[in-house]
Amino acid sequence: MNRRILSSSLVAAATLLAGAAPAASDPSPAPPAAAVLGDEGQLYQVFAGTFGELFPDDATQPADSRVLALDVIAPDGSRERSLVPGTAGPEVDSVPSLVFEDASRRLYTVWESKTTPTISRILLASFGAEGWSEPIEVSGDVSPLKDEPRVLITRDRFSVLSPEGIRTARSRTAIHVVWREEGPGGSGLFYTPVILERGRYLGWNPVVALSELDPSPVSAPPAPETAELLSVPELAPGQDLHSAVLAFLSPASGRLLTIEIRLFPGELGFLADEFRGQIIDIGNRDRGDFENLARRFRGQIIDIGNRLNRGVLDHFAERSSSALLALYDAAPDRPLEALADDFRGQIIDIGRELLGGPRGGDPAASRLIEVAPPQGDGTPPADAPGVPHLLDLQTVLDRPIPPLGGVPGRVFVSEDGERVLVGWLERGKVYYTETSSELEAGEGPWTEVRHLTLTEQLGAVAAAGILENRVRRQR
Repeated sequence: MNRRILSSSLVAAATLLAGAAPAASDPSPAPPAAAVLGDEGQLYQVFAGTFGELFPDDATQPADSRVLALDVIAPDGSRERSLVPGTAGPEVDSVPSLVFEDASRRLYTVWESKTTPTISRILLASFGAEGWSEPIEVSGDVSPLKDEPRVLITRDRFSVLSPEGIRTARSRTAIHVVWREEGPGGSGLFYTPVILERGRYLGWNPVVALSELDPSPVSAPPAPETAELLSVPELAPGQDLHSAVLAFLSPASGRLLTIEIRLFPGELGFLADEFRGQIIDIGNRDRGDFENLARRFRGQIIDIGNRLNRGVLDHFAERSSSALLALYDAAPDRPLEALADDFRGQIIDIGRELLGGPRGGDPAASRLIEVAPPQGDGTPPADAPGVPHLLDLQTVLDRPIPPLGGVPGRVFVSEDGERVLVGWLERGKVYYTETSSELEAGEGPWTEVRHLTLTEQLGAVAAAGILENRVRRQR
């Protein structure tokens, strides 16, 4: 996972804790809308403005078009500017976010493209040594955004079997995007995973309204001035390569929630689809061969799941083979497609349970997402079958809004989503409160408010780092 995301979040946290700086009436030069550091000391800055302002010597686009430009600044100070693809046109492009991923050495930018005063889209593009990728539309039509999207990248590898039984490794990048939009019905928070398999976009990505994962009953929303104090969601790396955590103030209940986002190993989706196909294929030839098929499934799970914990793997294999026989014995004459579909669902449920799925509690606070591969477009090639990617969104923490000092605050969240710290800056001091364990009688949901005093030796960036390190340290 790209831990450079943490350092960029500290800068954002310090900016929020310190309050927004007043904008100059005619800034010169214009400040960057976002910035991030690369892996070799290069600085990436993205600017929002008119084409004429950002490219004064270029007449290929209308001078008054609102566009985004990327500057790559080398350690020696040299600068190279390029137009962000998809921003040249009548739309108004703004509120970009930047994330640099070390593993692929690529810069990802996500931004809002406003087509009308009331309709926007969210676009994504990446930049590498070969230049820009084609932009991806990740949202469809949405209401205008309240602030820049939050973006985090996870990357992993998994194994599949070719039709000849050869095991091959695949790379996978998940770009997690969270945004806040303001529509006629008020604010809404949304999440989407953009999956790239071997660098290629799958062609679609589901969008989830985060209010659907709020276990608390809908109540009167918090007062607008209170809601704005914690308006910015926090998206941070999770416990391992397959997880991220999200903390936000729910517009529906006015409570502070944390959600764990877990991307299950790609082998789970591969096995679910592979076994479904084998049931139909073998069953059409000989329905009486399901006992041998169950044993075969057990061996395939052991083989393909070589990087998983062996104890978990054995249990997964045993439960899966038993589940197939139980389904068949319950209705031996049922249509093969129905049997195969039910078994596919059980494979996913068993894997979800064993690999970190729902932690119990309210089932409504958990959501399984399946991002299916493209169908019929020739990619991926026939010798590398498409794999469905499975994610679980699980509400972990549900607390009332903490006592704030009447100024904007920043949320910090632990790797497992079990702890939250909220900090804010007021009169030269950084105040903070944490979620309590609630183990002692009479203990409330938040600790008493404490503070750090800013000095010449302790600035806002350092204070933000201290708060983040506190909540994210192992206990």
